[in-house]
Amino acid sequence: MVINEIMATPLSSSCQWIELYNNTSSIAHLDSTAIHVSGTDTTYTFRIDTCTLLPKHYAVIAASSKFFSTFPALQGKDDIVILNKGDLKLKDEGNEIIFVK
Repeated sequence: MVINEIMATPLSSSCQWIELYNNTSSIAHLDSTAIHVSGTDTTYTFRIDTCTLLPKHYAVIAASSKFFSTFPALQGKDDIVILNKGDLKLKDEGNEIIFVK
């Protein structure tokens, strides 16, 4: 699984998000996975309760449901995880993002 795209500075009507791509031939289960976002001096941790990523498919981890104001066609899809946070603490540069199972 790879991080395909990061939206650190969204429009004010949207939110921060991370797009994942499962580049393998196996199903990726992100159940009980933590995302660690490190900046210059602080690490933030966000928990993913459940997400199944099929082979050769994409998923999005979004800070809030404001994500759907930019991508309304994705509402109701299983591969979108909304964390109900104000943001993901992403900056334009210098982030380290780690997924821990």
